[in-house]
Amino acid sequence: MAIVPFPFNPDAAIINSPFYWPKESAFQTPQGPLVFGAGLVVDYDTGVVSVDPVPPASLGTVTSVTAGPGLYTTPGAGITVTGQVGLSTVLSVTPGTYTYAAFSVDAYGRITAANSGLSPVQAVTGLYPILVTGAAPSVTIAIDAASTTNSGAVQLVDNLSTPSNTLALTGKQGYLLQQQIDAIVATSAIQFLAGTINATTGLVVTATAAGNTAGIIAGSALPAASSTNAGAIRIVTTAGTYTPPGGTATALVPGDQLLSTGTAWVPVLTGFRAPYATTTTAGIVRYATVPETQALADNTIAVTPFGLSGMVASTSQRGFVELADAAETQLLADTTRAVTPAGLGTLQATTSTRGLVQLNDTLTSTSTTEAPTARALKQAFDESIHNDIIQANGDLIVGLAPSDPQILPKGSDGQVLTVDNTQPLGVKWKTPVFPQSTPIGAMCWFTSNDGTKLPVGWLVADGSSYSDSPADDYNDLFLVIGTTFTPPTDPPGTFRVPDLRGQFIRGWNDAGGNPGTLDPGRAFGTCQIDAYEQHSHAITDPGHIHSITDPGHFHSITDPGHSHTVTDPGHTHKWGVPNSEVVGDTPGFYDGNNKVGNKPAETASCTTGVSIASATTGLTQTNVCTTGITQTLVCTTAISVNNSPVAAPSPNETRPVNFSLLPIIKYKEP
Repeated sequence: MAIVPFPFNPDAAIINSPFYWPKESAFQTPQGPLVFGAGLVVDYDTGVVSVDPVPPASLGTVTSVTAGPGLYTTPGAGITVTGQVGLSTVLSVTPGTYTYAAFSVDAYGRITAANSGLSPVQAVTGLYPILVTGAAPSVTIAIDAASTTNSGAVQLVDNLSTPSNTLALTGKQGYLLQQQIDAIVATSAIQFLAGTINATTGLVVTATAAGNTAGIIAGSALPAASSTNAGAIRIVTTAGTYTPPGGTATALVPGDQLLSTGTAWVPVLTGFRAPYATTTTAGIVRYATVPETQALADNTIAVTPFGLSGMVASTSQRGFVELADAAETQLLADTTRAVTPAGLGTLQATTSTRGLVQLNDTLTSTSTTEAPTARALKQAFDESIHNDIIQANGDLIVGLAPSDPQILPKGSDGQVLTVDNTQPLGVKWKTPVFPQSTPIGAMCWFTSNDGTKLPVGWLVADGSSYSDSPADDYNDLFLVIGTTFTPPTDPPGTFRVPDLRGQFIRGWNDAGGNPGTLDPGRAFGTCQIDAYEQHSHAITDPGHIHSITDPGHFHSITDPGHSHTVTDPGHTHKWGVPNSEVVGDTPGFYDGNNKVGNKPAETASCTTGVSIASATTGLTQTNVCTTGITQTLVCTTAISVNNSPVAAPSPNETRPVNFSLLPIIKYKEP
């Protein structure tokens, strides 16, 4: 049969479900439409459904279709290429029409059973005590309550103390009541008062003479029932739950009796059992303690005046409260008193005191005793610059126009804020041109010895070694100074800054390529040791004398007689006086006549003073005579020149007056 495609409605809303797929066609069945989505091919002329050989890429590839509960396929093993899918027949359901039907539906929504029901009740009536209220189809059926004049439903009560004429005793209470009656009837001829008993302790309080005869002793427990005490009656004086010998536990009150039948002690509930009072029923009531009164929770006990004395109101307890006067109100310290309207009137707020305050709805008030209204605060808030306008670190608030604040984002490192009327905000970030007065490699003296306070981009000139890698911050300095100050023993890839610790700086003689006259031939970047220039000191000597005294001498010659022919052409005696040396800056000699230089040797003529008689001995004798005196004179002026201080300086060096500062060198731009 043919299949009618679903009509497309472009105005229909798309279902918000991850499992939704647009409906394309449906096969109408008695149970509803069988919807086919994408991935299946429907032949609308024949009604055949088959797997789409080219399904949408989003669906993947269907390789087989197997029928689930409530469906069947043709072929029955499943569809692998083409086939049909249909609804399975539910064999337990007979097609037809049902009246007041009852249906069973399985988890898949299939009707698995259908049955006709009974005709509904149209009207209900009841005979007393059955009560019927309401009308079809909603009817309520109830039983009327019993009373002393009418039969009906009755509530049971399981005690013998409830004074009600609308309640009925339980079978248990009827049994107990009958036991009491039977005991009274059986012992009516022999009953006697035996004394009293405490139902809490179970001990006999008092015993009559007849009781003593029956073995009932005051202060002792009640003896077992026997023929000796048959007919004995014990009256309860103190309430409690008591179990008589051979009996069961029973709640007793004063006035109740214990009657011995000779075989058992039977409780006879003759005491007064008034009901406890409630908010709707009169009865006995217990007085409440102070804590119970403060709890304000129990509605079955009564409050006494003493209990009310503990009902003092506080921040954690409801109760009676004392009214505060004006002074106590202004202190704002008491937590146990209540404030009156008059007291509130004295609470006027100031800048130093809490209290009531008058509102002010303007933004121009200068009052210190009034508070702004919410409207005024909102206006002030709306007209203020809000902190949420700041969106990032470094944002600046700049006015674009009156009441129109705008944000200027922060600039880059090193930029400065400058005025620029061509910009929308009138200002802009600008990268300044750094002055060349402090180029890389420049040096100066820093007035702090704290290395952490050095300006950015500067190092201490202490001869330290740094990496010359282009990836490091010190490469710019290396490109300027190179290895000028680096010892050849340092490892490659490093360089040193100059070591100016304890040094004075001197201008390089060859600076500018035009050598000066001072410090000629000096190499750049070298260290020069200390020196002391040659100079002279003038010394005036008033003169002095070198005296040589010769006591005289003679030469003795004994000639036994002979003739000497002496030819003395003349001779000289030379003596030299070494020049005196004066300590000073210029080495030389001093001769006593203010002459400086070498002293030549002096020559003096000498004669022997010997007369030789002319005789001829036939001998020729040549005598060389000397004085036998060799005199070396060392003369000094006794003058010492010493320019050294009395005590050596520390360190012992020649230096001018100076001031110690920290030498630093620039290695990068900040």
